[in-house]
Formats: sequence, structure tokens, C-alpha cells
Amino acid sequence: MEKKILQTNQCPFCFNKIDIRAIKCDKCRSDLTTNEAQNKIRKILDEQTDKKNKETDKNNQQKSHTIKIFFYVASFLLFLALVSLHALGYSIFFALAIAFVVYQDKVFNIIDKNYKIEEKNKFQKTIRKVIIGFLALIFLGCFIAFMQQATESPEHKLARQKVEQEQIQKTNEAKQKADAEAKRIADEKIKQEKAQREQEAPAKITSFIQQVKDIKTDKKYEDVKSIELEAISINAFGQIIKEYRADFPDNKEIQNLTNQLETSVKNKQLSLFPNLRKNYGTISKNLLWENDVEASVFGTGNSTIEFVGGVFASNKNIKEFYSKIADMLKELRFDRANFKWYSYDNGSYYEIESLKDGEFLIK
Repeated sequence: MEKKILQTNQCPFCFNKIDIRAIKCDKCRSDLTTNEAQNKIRKILDEQTDKKNKETDKNNQQKSHTIKIFFYVASFLLFLALVSLHALGYSIFFALAIAFVVYQDKVFNIIDKNYKIEEKNKFQKTIRKVIIGFLALIFLGCFIAFMQQATESPEHKLARQKVEQEQIQKTNEAKQKADAEAKRIADEKIKQEKAQREQEAPAKITSFIQQVKDIKTDKKYEDVKSIELEAISINAFGQIIKEYRADFPDNKEIQNLTNQLETSVKNKQLSLFPNLRKNYGTISKNLLWENDVEASVFGTGNSTIEFVGGVFASNKNIKEFYSKIADMLKELRFDRANFKWYSYDNGSYYEIESLKDGEFLIK
């Protein structure tokens, strides 16, 4: 018995792969020539065809989208190129735009043979007509402007260009005047603020001098934060002195008071920072005691701090510990930090490049 017209390389009953000329399945032994088998084969072939058609449609759709994007980008670039032609360029572009809207489907069908022309509903047709009308009005306006320019006499053209140049010049002059006025107002405001500041300066500097005198240099501090705030407060005077000196160099009263403030701050720092360092050592000792680390401060003006504990037998631990307190030690103007893992150990140390107690912190 010969096999019927429909052929497949897959058994419609067990889906085993078979020779396309086979009339029986090697696996399930089904007869492939029966009506039931042929109907199943027909169904499989139809499904395969549908799947292939869907994939083809999807690929064609993606291709069409790509072509459309390329076309729109090219249109935009064309528009940019035609802008330089002014009214003529706009006329050409909008004429092409009208033609494109009218013959859009035909244009895409020429570019892409697989492009499908969809039937437009009433609403879409109305929108299309509105767009065409709008583009036509713009085109008409641009074309009229171009024709006016094309038929313009040389005398009229020169007169028009002169008027345009005068308008541009007036606009630039107005902008320059506005900028100059804004600058004048800003300078006047700065001048007034400086004059007011100069008037208030003697009283403020006198107040600063009194604030410095009131700072106690034998004070005990409860925590590291309080010590840090005291250091920040005294350091701020360096910048204040610099600004008063620079802003009012010709005002003798301000300069004399600034010199007094400088002397007061410098003397206060010489006695304040040693006390801050001493308190920092005491607080550190109390905080590190439970971790079996001893802390002490010594040297001229309490300028050296030393930490002793078994944890400092490791250089890695020393480095990590120092990195956490380095900024604070520098702010308090320590000049050295020692680390030992027992009292008689030579240990390791860091030299700290910090300001002297009498120097000012100026940014």
C-alpha cells in the first residue's frame, strides 16, 4: 500500500521521528495511511505552517519598525539641513511632509515589500485630514514668505536687513544695560553691607576679645565631643582675624582691635591646647580601660600621647586604631602618638604634622 499525499517526519501518535517515506511508525507501529493518521498529520502540518507564518509576520513587523525609525530620523536630519534655506527650506520640507502623509502607505510599501496597508477607520481618516490641512497652512505661509523674499527689491532687502540689524543691536544694548544695572545693584549692595560691617566691626571685635578672655584654660571636660567643640571654637578666630585684616586695611581702629584680638587668641591657645590634650588623655584612659589599654599624655605642653596594650603587638591593629583618632589628634595639636604592647617595649610611633599651639588655623 502506498502512503497518502500528506507526509511528515514525526509520528502523529507517539511523536517519534520517522522517515518521511515511512507508512508505519517504528516505535508504536501505527499505520500512517489511515484517515485518522492523515488527519493528525494534516493538523501537525497546519500548526507548523501557522507557527512559521507567525514568525515571518513578527520578523516583518520588526523590520518595518526599523525602517520607519530610520525614515523618521532621516526626515529630521533633512529638516535640519533645510532650515539653513530659511523660508524656501521650510516650504520644501512641509511640501514633502504633506506628500508623505497623503501617500504614507504607498511610500512604506515601496520601501518595504512586506508592509501591510491597514484599513483606516472614520476617526483615523478625520485626523489624517486635519494633519494635512495643518501642514498645508504652514506650507502656504512658508511659501508666501519665500515668494516675498524672492520678489523683494534690492533696496527693500537692504532696508529690511538694516531694520533687523538695528533690532539686534537694540536687543544687545538693552541686555548690556540690564547686565550693567544688575552688576551696579549687586556692587552697591556689597558696598552697603561692607560699610555696615565696618561700622559694626569695632563692637564685634571687642566682643570677640571678651569671649576669648572668658575661655577657661583649667576646665575639666566630660567627653571628647566637648573637647572637640572647644578646639573648633578657638580655631575659628584665626579666620576672623584674617578677614578683618583683609577687608578693612585702612581702618586704624579695626586694625588695632584686630591686633589685640590676635594677641589674646594666641596667648589663650598657648594655655588652652595643653589642657585640652590633658583632658583628652584622661578621657581616653577611662574609655579604653575596659579593653585593657592604658592611655597617658606627657611631654612639653602635653604634646605626646601614648597607648599601651597587648592589642598593639600587631602593626595592623596599630594602623587601624591610629586611623580612627588621627584627625582628632591633629586638631588638638599633638605632635606624636606612641603605641606599645607592654610598658617597657620600644613600640611604634607616629609623628603628627600639626600646628603649634600659638599658630592660627586659616583656610
